Amino acid sequence: MLVVIVLSAPQLLGDDTPRSPDPATTPPDWVRPGEPAPPLPEIERHVLRAQARAADPAMQKAALRRFETLVAAGALSRTDHESLAVLAYLATHGTYIGSARNDPLIRIRATAVLGDVGGQAALDLLAEVVRTDTETAVVAEAVRSIGKLRPEPSSRLAVLLADRLKQQNTRAGDPALVIAILNTVESIHLNSWGFHDPELFLAIIEVYNGPHAANVRNTSLRVLNTMRGR
Repeated sequence: MLVVIVLSAPQLLGDDTPRSPDPATTPPDWVRPGEPAPPLPEIERHVLRAQARAADPAMQKAALRRFETLVAAGALSRTDHESLAVLAYLATHGTYIGSARNDPLIRIRATAVLGDVGGQAALDLLAEVVRTDTETAVVAEAVRSIGKLRPEPSSRLAVLLADRLKQQNTRAGDPALVIAILNTVESIHLNSWGFHDPELFLAIIEVYNGPHAANVRNTSLRVLNTMRGR
């Protein structure tokens, strides 16, 4: 479980002019400070569900905007599984026409929101995106979102990231995805007891020895040195 502690500090710089709270990021009255948000009302979930499953991308984007606003306000609970299921649909489908998932930008935004929600359910959904999505830009965003959650470096997570690296090592690959995986591995490694999975380590060595650009190979060397040090 990820626990985030926010410490307030006196303002040292900037003006101290009072400002009205931003309604887009201010929790509603029914969310008490310091308490987890309750599940969304069923009527709102119904609307979001209908928007998410609409064929019109504008409707799906409207649902995403609402999710982004809820998360910014701390009004979406990481244990509200029914609402997260709607968000998961957006993260795994995008605009659905026939059997084609043709709007990766919708999936990218949805995976970013999942990273902001946090919790085990969001982590499991992001892992599924990493495992199954065919758009490297979507996978890269999902990997970055996993990094934000700072999960424990389990063997399952190590294998998941190693498998994606191996896929990219069979050719030049997508540099943005490879670097996203490497940075996420390093971040989780440094904020935990560390990755010690030999398969992941070997996959990163393959990046260094593979057909990648110099900045990708340099990043892999940095991560290897970080992992050797712990």
